[in-house]
Amino acid sequence: SARAAFPVFLDFVYGLDLEIKDVHTAVALRWLCTYFGSKECFDATNEWIREELASVPASSVAFAREADLYKDEKMIATAVNICGEHLASINCLSIRSLSPKLFCQVVDSYINKDDECLSSIIANYLENTKHAKDIDTDIAQSLTTNIKSISAEASLSLLRFALRYQLKDIEKLCVTAASKNRHIISNLVSPSHCLGKKRKSAAMEEEIPLEIQNEMLKAALDLADKEITSLSSELTQAKSTASQTQFTLQHTKSRLQHTESRLQRTESREKKMRGELTCCICKNLFKDPIASACGHVLCRHCARTLIRNASFVPRCPTCRAPLHLNDVVTCFPIKAVVDSLNESYVAPPVIRGRIIGFLA
Repeated sequence: SARAAFPVFLDFVYGLDLEIKDVHTAVALRWLCTYFGSKECFDATNEWIREELASVPASSVAFAREADLYKDEKMIATAVNICGEHLASINCLSIRSLSPKLFCQVVDSYINKDDECLSSIIANYLENTKHAKDIDTDIAQSLTTNIKSISAEASLSLLRFALRYQLKDIEKLCVTAASKNRHIISNLVSPSHCLGKKRKSAAMEEEIPLEIQNEMLKAALDLADKEITSLSSELTQAKSTASQTQFTLQHTKSRLQHTESRLQRTESREKKMRGELTCCICKNLFKDPIASACGHVLCRHCARTLIRNASFVPRCPTCRAPLHLNDVVTCFPIKAVVDSLNESYVAPPVIRGRIIGFLA
């Protein structure tokens, strides 16, 4: 009845602001405007409806339900399209209030028909709607035509529905989907003493024929065989990868050991060379090396200091032979070796530590 909206309509006609409080009033007011030919009120009502649908898409369910009472086809089409676009996010309790005819229209307008979510929504509606008695074969066919993929959770409910209305195509999809539901399969194969309850639920025994249950078990076995084959293939591949990785690891470890060995030999040679190129006075590498008459090498600065500080005749620290600055000569070969040694690359301790740590 449009009586609730009549006072609002009269207020607007007599110049007051339009005050719409709910969906029922809006749809009824739209009908009154059409009946009495009030275009201004009709436009204002439509503006309120557009804003409401834009801000609260879930209200499209109520708009479709109310518009169906007034046979407002345009309003029904608009509300159904919006409901179809947002079907996955609309509360199931609200969806259940739709008549089977309106629900079919909503399902038809659902965008992603390959989504398993659609099967769950349809199964929930069929199990809980108050309009179950209004569902006939045509509606059942229309609903299931849109189902392209069935979730394992919705499979049993839709299977009962398919058996009731003899929908063979959906029945096959449901059997395949049910075979993926471990709970359903366990109820079929588990003995009562393991579950502590009846082997099968009453609904399973009464509504699902034995041959269908056998098909479900066969499909579950086929699925299990495929999973085992897939897992076996993955295991073989993993073993091959592990073997290759182990070989690579051993090869890398061998190369690191060889590198560490070379590094140790290089350090040993360097240490020995440094010992031979170290001044016996300052204990550092030769700096501006000179050779004395006796053939021993000293730093030029060390030799001058030694001669300057000597109380008696200065002598070579190595062989005790007399040492005079007039007798010394610059030792260019040793100087070149020392300069080269100072510029040579030495593996940083961090790298050596990493190699040793890896080999440990």
